[in-house]
Amino acid sequence: MYWRINSRMASIAVLRLGALMLTALLAACVAPIPIKDQAPKASYSVSNGVAIAVLDARQVVTVEKKKPTYIGRAHGVFGIPQDIQVYPWVALKEEKDLTLAQELEARMADALAGMGSKVVRLDAGGHADAASAKRAAQALGADRLLLITLDAWEVNINLNWVGSFDFDWGYTVEISDRAGAQLATFKDSGQDVVKEQASDSPRNMITAAFRARLEKLLERPEVSSGLSK
Repeated sequence: MYWRINSRMASIAVLRLGALMLTALLAACVAPIPIKDQAPKASYSVSNGVAIAVLDARQVVTVEKKKPTYIGRAHGVFGIPQDIQVYPWVALKEEKDLTLAQELEARMADALAGMGSKVVRLDAGGHADAASAKRAAQALGADRLLLITLDAWEVNINLNWVGSFDFDWGYTVEISDRAGAQLATFKDSGQDVVKEQASDSPRNMITAAFRARLEKLLERPEVSSGLSK
């Protein structure tokens, strides 16, 4: 019994040490990417008013019951993995309470505003599901609804050395017009292998990886055509 108790206490101590290591790494002296620079950029402009809704349908949330703030795993001391969340791994203090879906939606809204669109904000009722989002967008008079349903969005990073980390992603995208008619839809998924830089922080590298993936989404011909025509 004594051995079992000590073993359990040792395991807890290791996990706590790992958590401290993660916190120390995040608190490194590298300045975080400011919110204004986190938004993706696109090569075209949008004059239509666009409502944006990001829905989280990831299996790790709906089935495995991870928090909606979950963004993946980080391997610290002895390679022990720990769940990592939107804050403080991506979001800054101003947005520390955002879920992953809300964080990505905010960055996409910033991107659309920078592209010239008048972004139409949906209330909480417009984020329950796709049907709710469509009704809310129509009620608010949005010219377009950009609906992104996350099927996967998870990083796997090892903090013990500088190499590369995996970023698995997947989403279903639908664009509809003011009347609710579908203008474009597609489903895409994959894995981005992100080369790490010793001079940068894990937070910045993950943030940049998210931004790059959203830029690729915006540059899809279906999206550029659906939003701007």
